[in-house]
Amino acid sequence: VRAAAGEDLSITLRALFATSNGAVTLGEALTHAIDLGARRALLEVRALDADGGVRAASPWVELRWPPDLLEAVFGR
Repeated sequence: VRAAAGEDLSITLRALFATSNGAVTLGEALTHAIDLGARRALLEVRALDADGGVRAASPWVELRWPPDLLEAVFGR
């Protein structure tokens, strides 16, 4: 999603995942965060049973990466 020049546009990963079944791998969540231009992410890691029920969940885990990392990896 691109905004017009000077326009502030944001979406949470939670809102993005709500349009799907809500289940993604940790790598997919990080990829989406980076694709959206995020410099940090708050993630909850869950272990699910065979029926999709939550067996265990972590507290929120905050991940941060410096702006120069995105530039070095993606050229932005």
